[in-house]
Amino acid sequence: MTLTALAVVGALLAADKPDFSKETLPSPREATGKSINGKSMSEMLEKVKEIWPTIVFEKDGKKVEYVATLDTDDGVIEIEFFPAHAPKHVRSFIALIKAGYHDGLIFHRCIRGFMNQGGCPQGNGRGGPGYALPAEFNSIKHEKGILSAARSQDPDSAGSQFFLCVADAPFLDGKYTVFGRVTKGMDVLDKIVERSPPGSERPNPPCKVKKATVKIKGEAAEKKSDADAKKTESEKKG
Repeated sequence: MTLTALAVVGALLAADKPDFSKETLPSPREATGKSINGKSMSEMLEKVKEIWPTIVFEKDGKKVEYVATLDTDDGVIEIEFFPAHAPKHVRSFIALIKAGYHDGLIFHRCIRGFMNQGGCPQGNGRGGPGYALPAEFNSIKHEKGILSAARSQDPDSAGSQFFLCVADAPFLDGKYTVFGRVTKGMDVLDKIVERSPPGSERPNPPCKVKKATVKIKGEAAEKKSDADAKKTESEKKG
């Protein structure tokens, strides 16, 4: 293959990679200072930019599905994503987790019969990751367990803040970007929201996300299967 051909192939491969600068928008909420988890906002933003192009939803013709786990003070929540409906929001959430952004953050706003909101680096609903996401409104309904993007009045202002519905909220349908769903830990959502007194949206004390992690669905099982196969082969040889 000639150098020109190699350059063309390289350019095509690069074009297929998600581009942070093309998929995000500037935000008035700059990534300065430190998060309430003690980490540098600017350093986490740089990590997100590095991680962004590595998060793909299809590889070698097969779907790549991610599962996120939020280990909270009230228990473990597992989440699946909807990249076909909101790829930029899903990619952002995964990149933030991989950058350690959500570790140590709290659910700062919890409303009984409605939702639990988190993802603010200031812990008060005023912070963001240093970039914004264009709206990806879709047809998925806001039902209990749905993960959706919090935003201001500007449709294109979502950042790192998110909310998890603890009840159906049809009045939000088509107005906020749904990008995931809880698959485990519905009871944890109920525990978190009950930290807010009736009639209040301020939990006392708030629930913390001790650690947020993400993995590719089936990856652990495949690794274990490969390890078992190698062990069996070794035993046969022995």
